Amino acid sequence: MKITFVAPATDISRRTGRRPKGTPFFHYYKLGIATLAGATPSDFEVEAVDEMVDLWDPARHPTDVVAISVLTALAPRAYQIADTFRKRNIPVVLGGMHPTFLPNEAADHADAVIMGAGELVWPAVCRDLLINSLQHVYRADPTSAQINVPAARRDLFTNRFYPPLDLIQFSRGCIHHCNFCSVNAFFSRHYYWRPIEEVQAELPLLRRKHLMVADDNIYGNRDYCLRALATLAPLRKYIGIQGTVDMAFDDEVMNAAREAKVSAVFVGLESIVPGALEESNKRHNQIDRYAEAIAAFHKRGIFVEGGLMFGFEHDDPTVFKRTMQAMQKIKLDVAQIAVVTPMPGTDLFTRLEREGRIIDRDWRNYDCNHVVFQPKQMTVLQLMNGLELCRREFYSRRAILRRSVHALFSFNFVTWATQTAFNWGFRHNHQLGLDYPP
Repeated sequence: MKITFVAPATDISRRTGRRPKGTPFFHYYKLGIATLAGATPSDFEVEAVDEMVDLWDPARHPTDVVAISVLTALAPRAYQIADTFRKRNIPVVLGGMHPTFLPNEAADHADAVIMGAGELVWPAVCRDLLINSLQHVYRADPTSAQINVPAARRDLFTNRFYPPLDLIQFSRGCIHHCNFCSVNAFFSRHYYWRPIEEVQAELPLLRRKHLMVADDNIYGNRDYCLRALATLAPLRKYIGIQGTVDMAFDDEVMNAAREAKVSAVFVGLESIVPGALEESNKRHNQIDRYAEAIAAFHKRGIFVEGGLMFGFEHDDPTVFKRTMQAMQKIKLDVAQIAVVTPMPGTDLFTRLEREGRIIDRDWRNYDCNHVVFQPKQMTVLQLMNGLELCRREFYSRRAILRRSVHALFSFNFVTWATQTAFNWGFRHNHQLGLDYPP
C-alpha cells in the first residue's frame, strides 16, 4: 500500500512553473511529514509531495492513501486536494493544527481526522488502513512530559530546490501562554521533550551543512536546553534556533550556544508597546532590555531575527513609525513583520469571536498578512497600510545595507552572508507577496 504525504501551499506560493517561487532558502522540507513517514510501518510505501517545490496533479497522481498536514491558511487548498482524491475513491487522512482545532469542519473533507501529535497514533491509523477499518477520529494525547519521536525520513525530500538545510527537534510546545499562539493551543499549554539519546541517534542522518532546530522554544527548560546545546556542539554545523528574549541574559546558556556554533536565533519581540505585551500574556518580554538582549546575542556571534506584530488592542496609528525607529536603535538584524492574527483554537480567537470582531472567515487570509478582525484603535486600512510601511522601510535597500555593514564587523563570514541573504530574501518575497503561512 502506498501512502502519499502532502504539504499543501497557498495559491500564490504553490509552484506552477519551471522553478519554485520566491527565495530558495525559505523552501525548507517539512519535518512533520518526515516524522510521520518515520512512524510508518515498513510494509507501506511512502512518498512526500511539497507543493512549494514539487509539480504534481492530484487528479491523476497514483497512490492508495493520502495524508495531508493542514495549517489554517492552507485549509482551503488542503480540502481541495482531499476532495479530489476522495472523488477517486482514495481515502484521505487530515491532521495538523487546523483539523485539531476544527475537527468537524475537517471531517467533511476526510475519511479520518487526527487531532494532536500525529505520530502518536499514526501506527494505529496504518493498522486500520490495512484491515479497511479506518476510524473517523484519532486523538493523540501525550501521557507524560517526555515523548518519543521516530527518526524523520529526510530521504523523502530530494527535490534539488531545497536549500542545504536540515531540521531537528528536541522539544515541543512552550512554557509561556501567549494568547495569540497556535502552538501553545495545539499542545494544550504543555511543554514536551525527547530523550537526548533519541535525538543523538538521529544526528548521523543530518547530511546538510546548515541545521535548524525546530523547537518552538529551546529555552523552555533550562537544564534540558544546556543538554541540547551540548549535543549539537560536536556537529560543527551552522545552527539556527528559536528562543525567547530572556535567554539572552543567561550567560551559561549563551556561552553554550556559542560553543554549539549557533549563528541565528528567532525571538518573538512582538511589540514595543507595554500594554500589547500585557494583553497578549507575554509578560516575560522586557521592552527596555531589548537592546541589551540583542547585544548579548551579537556578542556570541549570533544574529537575531525578531518577530513583530501589529494590531494589538493598545496599538494606534503611531505604532508603526515608533517601532521602526526602535528596531534601528536596538540593531535588530532580520524581522518577520506580521498582522496580529486570531488563529482558531487560540484564546485570542475565542475572545474576538465573542466580541463579534471577526470580520473574515476565509481561512486563506489567516496568514498573518491580512486583517481578519476589527482593530480597536485604527481602521483595517490603517493597519494594512502601516504593515506595508514597516515592510518597505525595514527592507529598503538603504536599511539592508546598513545592517549588512554592521554585521560584517560583528559576525564571521558565513553568519554575515546568511544574515544579509535573509534580508534580501525577505525583501524579494515581500515584493512578490510571498509571505508564507505561519
